[in-house]
Amino acid sequence: MTAARTTWMIRSPKGSLADDWEEQSIVAMGFHFPEDLSKFTEWQALVDHLKALPAARESGEKGVWQTARFVTEPREGDRVLTYDPGRREYLYGVLGCYRFDPDAESGLMHLRDMAWKGRIARDNLSPTAKNSLGSLLTIFALKAEVADEIDQLIAHGPSPTLGTQAISNVDPTISEEDVDDEFDGLSERGRELIKDRVARLDASEMEHLVAGVLRAMGYKTRVSPKGSDLGRDVIASPDGLGFETPRIVVEVKHRKGASSAPQIRGLLGALNPGDRGLFVSTGGFTKDSRYEADRANPTITLLDLDELIQLLIDNYENTDSTTKTLVPLKPLYWPAGS
Repeated sequence: MTAARTTWMIRSPKGSLADDWEEQSIVAMGFHFPEDLSKFTEWQALVDHLKALPAARESGEKGVWQTARFVTEPREGDRVLTYDPGRREYLYGVLGCYRFDPDAESGLMHLRDMAWKGRIARDNLSPTAKNSLGSLLTIFALKAEVADEIDQLIAHGPSPTLGTQAISNVDPTISEEDVDDEFDGLSERGRELIKDRVARLDASEMEHLVAGVLRAMGYKTRVSPKGSDLGRDVIASPDGLGFETPRIVVEVKHRKGASSAPQIRGLLGALNPGDRGLFVSTGGFTKDSRYEADRANPTITLLDLDELIQLLIDNYENTDSTTKTLVPLKPLYWPAGS
């Protein structure tokens, strides 16, 4: 009888390595244990071994547990998800074997080979699944009902009824974390919920949100009227007229697909000497588009949804009522660690 397949979530640091993992066909973990652990097949034996290493103090108990789980528990053929926050998508694929690479560019030396199969948009998940996938742990097995939902999405696409499911309780495994780790995880989960809210804005509302964030940062803004704007969705400057520098020309792309290099060149063509370009893409950016922006003259700064949300959070107290109406947020107080 074939053992049931488990579906795992394995997160890279803040989702920053999702593209690299997809390109290299891997998932990876670090936690400062620089040795090949392939001889270990049992979780407890590996935990005991890691706890005896000097690196265990730096990694902490959580690092020991998570590394041991990564090496010993997922089986070849299991399904794995990892989150790409820039595109708000989950990569999914089939897990391969463990291997050790002391020269890994990312510093995450413990690798599992992956056969990536595709992506699932976070917007297509039910609230239950979104909440469950927000667990604080670096690696964890999905609950059966969430794994079943993922199976259905892969096989048949999104269902219009998924959004009606109730939000489940927070994964009980977070009780293993200390107060600071819990706060970090709660903050990350909060950012994802804010991104969910922002993703529901229409294109015009998104332009006004970007303008509102810039106003909170001290600029005066003009939002272009609907219609052809030649890549100038928002103009920001100290005086509001564009006479004083810096004048920032903003293009806003509110869509699921990643923005491309030709779109970056389109904004570049709309800039006058002395202008600064800001390209906001809620669907993220391709590698070619990032390369195009890096070599652009005048300067073009790229801002994905994750970075836009961080700017919104950082400047929220200074936003005006119009911006607060678009994305209402509540402050949260948390006890400081001793």
